[in-house]
Amino acid sequence: MAGVSLATALRSTGDTRTIITGTVVSASSTTHTAVVDLDGQGTRVTVPFVGATPTAGNVAVLARSNHRLWMLGVYGASVSVPSVPDVPVTPPPPTVTTLTLRPTATGSTRPGSVTAPSGDSLVQGDWAGYGPAFGQAVYRSPIWAGNTTRSCTVQIRRTTGGVNAGQSATLHRMPNDSIVTSPTSQASMPLPALAVGQSATVTLPNDWGDALLTGASRALGIYVPGSSPYVRLDGLSTWGPSFTVTITYQEG
Repeated sequence: MAGVSLATALRSTGDTRTIITGTVVSASSTTHTAVVDLDGQGTRVTVPFVGATPTAGNVAVLARSNHRLWMLGVYGASVSVPSVPDVPVTPPPPTVTTLTLRPTATGSTRPGSVTAPSGDSLVQGDWAGYGPAFGQAVYRSPIWAGNTTRSCTVQIRRTTGGVNAGQSATLHRMPNDSIVTSPTSQASMPLPALAVGQSATVTLPNDWGDALLTGASRALGIYVPGSSPYVRLDGLSTWGPSFTVTITYQEG
């Protein structure tokens, strides 16, 4: 009973399985078909196969699709899996973001006084014998931990005070988020010498940007322990970009 239809072959049992097994009776490498005994009782179907020609007696594995049977292979036979060449995976480019921090307040303090008589400008040194001033710009830091600074800059401009020729202030990084009498310096660096009226965009170390991103630092300021060099830098009321910090950072 070779070559009967699937409906005829399975009618007697009402078999509705998707995967069916049987025994190969014969196979033709010319037509790529095999005769498979489905139940050992002579119920046979002719099914197409791919790959190597099965041998009589092999246990065939068949799949039902749209009322047809297809021979997937024989049970226990090795399956040839084509090799797939490794394709190098190019990681996506990092996400880089630019953040601008403007001070919430600028000003100066001196020993024994919450404010120095200099408006909201930032002063370092001592001009009138009252003790060295500490100019400060404070920020409301975003506290964005886990990001890595790629560049960090701050804008400054020198205003009238002291000699007109170029003078260098010393910049400090501090943890205070308001103007205080005695800030704690976490790190310091020299600023370029500026004459009165000159401005500059100063590159800061990347770890300063990291500290401002995470909130470990909340302020920048200028200070020297002695009286000179006496330097005044513009505050927010006289120069809008005063102590604006720009941080370019990589997310994650």
